[in-house]
This record gives sequence, structure tokens and C-alpha cells, in this order.
Amino acid sequence: MGGNLAALASEEMENPRPIPTHYPRGEYLLLFDPLDGSSNIDVNISVGTIFSVLRCRSWPTAGLRPGREGLPAAGTLAGGGRVRGLRADHHPGA
Repeated sequence: MGGNLAALASEEMENPRPIPTHYPRGEYLLLFDPLDGSSNIDVNISVGTIFSVLRCRSWPTAGLRPGREGLPAAGTLAGGGRVRGLRADHHPGA
């Protein structure tokens, strides 16, 4: 199992994190970000997460591309209601 990701990156991380060399390294970059943070849960503000997957062409600038080049992307919000979204268009060469 494994070997699909080359690295992870988030606004919460100081730097992107490549998959350690003792694991198989794949060709995809996972970008993710929490929305509004867990510190807002106690005041009933919606929280959630968004993510996107990009083909990792060059390291470390793999994620510096237009969002339209993403493969799948999704987001979820939780609060008074629950909302989920998914985008999975086919982009040849992305």
C-alpha cells in the first residue's frame, strides 16, 4: 500500500513536507487546509476542510500552479448544517 503521494502541504505547515525517503514516493501533491480552525467550535461557527490533489512535476515548487490544474478537489463544512462538495474533472496533461 502507499506510494501515491510525493508530498503534503498546508497553510498550517511552515514548509511542504515530502514523503520520507524510506517510504515509496508517488507522483501526487496533497494540498489541504482547515477552514476557520478548531478554536471556533465552542462559539458555533462553521468549520471544515478543503483539499486538492496535483500532479507533482517538480519539487519544491510543485504546488505553485493554477487551481484548475488540480485533479480531484473537495471541501466540507460542519456547523449548524453540513455541506460537502467534490470536483473531479478530467484534465489531460494536468
